[in-house]
Amino acid sequence: MALQVMRLIAASTIGVAILLAVATTSADVDLWGHVRFGLDTLDQRRVDESDPYSFTSDRPWINHEWLAEVVFAAAWRAAGTPGLIAVKLATAAGAVWFVRQTLILRAVGSDVRLMLLGLTLAGILPRLVHVRPQLFSVLLFSVLTWVFARVEGGRRWTLAVCPPLLMLWTNVHGGWITGLGALGLWTLGDAWNRRENGLRALDGPAWTAASAAATLLNPYGIGLWSFLAATVRFGRESIGEWGPIWSEPTAPLAWVLFALMTIAAVRSTGLSRLGTRLIQPVFWGLASLKVVRLDAFFVLSVTGFLGPAIERFLGRGRSARPGLPLLFRAATFAGILALSFALPFARRTLTCIPMHARWWPEPAAVEFIRANGLSGRMLTFYRWGEYALWYLSPSVKVSMDGRRETVYSDQTVSGHLQFYAGKDDGLRFVDGLQVDYAWVPANLPGARALRQRGWIPVFEGEQSIILAPRSTEQNAYVQPVAARSAVTRCFPGP
Repeated sequence: MALQVMRLIAASTIGVAILLAVATTSADVDLWGHVRFGLDTLDQRRVDESDPYSFTSDRPWINHEWLAEVVFAAAWRAAGTPGLIAVKLATAAGAVWFVRQTLILRAVGSDVRLMLLGLTLAGILPRLVHVRPQLFSVLLFSVLTWVFARVEGGRRWTLAVCPPLLMLWTNVHGGWITGLGALGLWTLGDAWNRRENGLRALDGPAWTAASAAATLLNPYGIGLWSFLAATVRFGRESIGEWGPIWSEPTAPLAWVLFALMTIAAVRSTGLSRLGTRLIQPVFWGLASLKVVRLDAFFVLSVTGFLGPAIERFLGRGRSARPGLPLLFRAATFAGILALSFALPFARRTLTCIPMHARWWPEPAAVEFIRANGLSGRMLTFYRWGEYALWYLSPSVKVSMDGRRETVYSDQTVSGHLQFYAGKDDGLRFVDGLQVDYAWVPANLPGARALRQRGWIPVFEGEQSIILAPRSTEQNAYVQPVAARSAVTRCFPGP
């Protein structure tokens, strides 16, 4: 009885601690846009193909995340910020549940299964920090590994799940490419295994082809394929998550851990016995070295394909449960200790998506723009673009925001980046835009260059500056109440 009580206390305290860890969220630069565009889709009952928010958008808008944005908008409309956090928690819980089911299908014991679930959650946690469409790719990849486990267990009809899965994936996030790639890799390995056993392997390629065809069921049809073929590429290191594994401080630690788990699996089982189960972990492990955002797929594939081999490595020469009471005493103590620190922040964690004070313009800037009726074309810092359109549209149109390649040509993106750096080509680019105002970080080299060229500062804050060209009609600008020192705010701000 005492042991059961300890189990319950340990599970409860650790569960709540994990809940708070996963619920901890920060504001992504695109969150304002995701919710705004989703609200537009709900209200208009259609997906926009022309951009109403920016005056420099120069290509048709391929909104490949429209369905995820509808989910976010519905959650926002129903429950505000807690609704957005609930969506994130639901996708994380779903991913962990499918990993658990995969490990059960692969007959991994309860103790090792619990350990692998914890490590997997820790490994994918960096991709769960923000409320963003990538959440759905993490969830759907875990579903795909579950499908593979069922098929390998003899239930080949489960491959019928793949076409609707890929159709859904195509409409929530561009990560469907990884899903289709993973299905293709698995199909090659499955065909090899069945051929070695003298079996025909026609159903795998057939379902893979059907899944590829299902990705055409989106608002843009084959146009989505063309768009992603032109934009998904290496060489986008200016975006943090598209950089190599060492571009994020903690990512190499998780990568090394799961690489060691892969090596342990090989040592315990052997290359020949693991065979094609190594294809996915090795592929995604190497791919995530180049593009860090793929690390979640590496983590999920190691757990999903190599779980039994890892258990074999850990279980050699050990008895089943010799120290269980001590384990749960330690877990109970650790959980209670963690909760004693976490509970004072629990309410805020579940109701606030923090905006780091140093990453966003001060609220006084929005007050100033509204008080003075500033309108027209506004040169914007791309990280602030969707924040600006949330508060200032339709009277203000932005020059750049986080959608980047989905609405802007490479020339437009490059021109902005050169302006931000204060380069002459960037300043010439700005001259051609004929903007009415510029709202950019106060310490941006481009802002200093504009001042040197005669642009007039009409607002200066701790984080941002609003500049007007001399040709702009000079009004008696009303200064807002002086901004307080930078403080962390909650989404959506201002």
